[in-house]
Amino acid sequence: MTGILTGFYDDDKVSLAKDVLFNTVDKISPMIDGLPSFRIRKDSVNKRRLDCEDIVNLVEFLDKKNIQPPVFHAVITIRYRLCSNGRNYCCAEGTGD
Repeated sequence: MTGILTGFYDDDKVSLAKDVLFNTVDKISPMIDGLPSFRIRKDSVNKRRLDCEDIVNLVEFLDKKNIQPPVFHAVITIRYRLCSNGRNYCCAEGTGD
């Protein structure tokens, strides 16, 4: 999963997604025991991969605790194209042109 995320999103989008997800989960009431802490990653060639691992680990933690993760939606939908192989649908990021 981490490989898919790092290949699809750039550094800025991953960092923003991580910030929003951790901040949103941190505000869930009642507080969640054992919640993974937010780690600030230094700029490096591995930052995107490590941030993606943090996101995946948080989602796995929520899943193990049977906590529904927050639902997020695309804000700029023109950047995404709906693709279909006849049975399944997926979204692909485009340039918006």
